[in-house]
Amino acid sequence: MIAQMSQREKVLAGVVGACLFLLLNVFLFKIFLGNHALLRSTLAKAQAQMAGFQQQESERTKWGQREVWLDQNLPALGDADVANKQIREALLDLGKKNTVIIESPTPGVPANQPYYTTLGVRIECKAAWTQMGNFLYDLETPGQFLVIEALEMKVDPTDKTQLRATMTVAKWFAPK
Repeated sequence: MIAQMSQREKVLAGVVGACLFLLLNVFLFKIFLGNHALLRSTLAKAQAQMAGFQQQESERTKWGQREVWLDQNLPALGDADVANKQIREALLDLGKKNTVIIESPTPGVPANQPYYTTLGVRIECKAAWTQMGNFLYDLETPGQFLVIEALEMKVDPTDKTQLRATMTVAKWFAPK
């Protein structure tokens, strides 16, 4: 068939063949580069995950000691009503210390989690910006097992120098 072609047809067939060859190479090159980028990102993720595992393994004894400390120091939940009252009183005392006005503390219901039992108290409070910051800082000091589970803070619309916060403060107890 090539023998029957004229010189022009042979050149045109060669040009078309070369273009198809180049298009095929560009297509394959694009696929290979895409796969290469995907494999590099997968490798980077796997290396980061491995580094995380290695760090966890190197810190295993530290976290074991912390778990033992928590098991020894996490208080047990007795009567939920008494615990609610103690949490409210602690919050009111902390509010007085930091000149934070605490309004309408609402007792919570104990909720069992896999590693602890939580008892939350919902409060609304009002204070100046620095006092509110100090209150929040003092609230989550180590050893009290008090945590802020939910917090919504806004500038008081009536007084721009005051903050109003609605929060759920929970105390963690040993699991049942």
